[in-house]
Amino acid sequence: LKAALQEVSGLKDEQAKAEAARLAREADFKAIKDEWDQELSALDGSIAALRNEKSKLEAQAVEKDKKITSLASAAEATQTLQRQSTEEMNKLRKKAEEQSVQLAMVEQKMASLQAEKRALQEDRAHKEARLQALKATTDQVGAKTE
Repeated sequence: LKAALQEVSGLKDEQAKAEAARLAREADFKAIKDEWDQELSALDGSIAALRNEKSKLEAQAVEKDKKITSLASAAEATQTLQRQSTEEMNKLRKKAEEQSVQLAMVEQKMASLQAEKRALQEDRAHKEARLQALKATTDQVGAKTE
């Protein structure tokens, strides 16, 4: 009986030790699980922060794309205006050259007309002098005949 009691007592001790070991393992597993849960929670927070940052960066990228598109449109409009301005300047230069040629022709014609006018004035002055001379001669002849 005593041996059986000792054997039962030994079995109880072994069961108690096994139960204690099992409880220790469960506590270790629970501690590991809690640590992993904390790490997962921290990772979830990091993931959320990264997603938030990604959204901000995507929004910034969209804004930059809009600015780039706007700048490209402005650059294209500027090039169009420069091209139109160059074309207009070329037209104006051509017109100025044509007008310069016309002005030279007008100036030449004016110089020719002024020369002709001077010649006519000289001819008139000469004819008036002759007329005066003829009048004087006529007056002298008229005075002699009287």
